[in-house]
Amino acid sequence: MQAPHKGQGKAMEAHTGGMPQHGHGLPTKPRITKNLGDGKYLVEGMRFSMNGWWEIKFDIDSGNRKDSVTFNLVLK
Repeated sequence: MQAPHKGQGKAMEAHTGGMPQHGHGLPTKPRITKNLGDGKYLVEGMRFSMNGWWEIKFDIDSGNRKDSVTFNLVLK
């Protein structure tokens, strides 16, 4: 897990991800490298090694509230 990217009182970090149906994680360690503003962040270093269902999970900390989000991707 990487150190959180902070900006405008918020922190966000790439927590984990992988292929649930195959039982393995991501082949790389994505990093949030820049806060682009308006709730947008630049994520670099993400690579997918095969087609199929992938999950990418992020943790978000706004200072007074914490949350997480999972993005589901299906690569063909």
